[in-house]
Amino acid sequence: MTELSAVPGAREAASRYAWTEAFDLLAAADAVAPLEPDELDLMAECAWWIGKMRHCMALRERAYAAYRKQGDARRAARVALELTQHHGDLGEVGDASAWLQNASRLLDDQPEGAEHVRHGSGDASKPLPDTGHSLECRDVRQAANDVVGERAPRRPP
Repeated sequence: MTELSAVPGAREAASRYAWTEAFDLLAAADAVAPLEPDELDLMAECAWWIGKMRHCMALRERAYAAYRKQGDARRAARVALELTQHHGDLGEVGDASAWLQNASRLLDDQPEGAEHVRHGSGDASKPLPDTGHSLECRDVRQAANDVVGERAPRRPP
């Protein structure tokens, strides 16, 4: 398998939760040509699952920059929210706050969606896009996490 054709194999490996295999395939592809933002985000997810948190964060920062360059504010905001959580998990409050502010600015001009609910600025009484139904307040966080792709529950405050 050449490095350029490694991306479909990496996606398939990730679908089987073979995180190390997917990470290695994406790293090989990235060494040949820079990955697209969706691929960078997938590689970051793989890095998270194999315990490479700093790699995960660096890859998400690259994905964020690539989404911004493409003008995809919604996806950039989603990645900024992921980075907020990662920095918060490491106790890096200042960095977490900065990423949260980035996400806030990006979401200001966007139609309300799952990212707004995850961010905390959404209206829980309105249906989320593509769900077709309103959600009870207690279900909003879980639904948003399902849509956005939350991996694990957060620690209690």
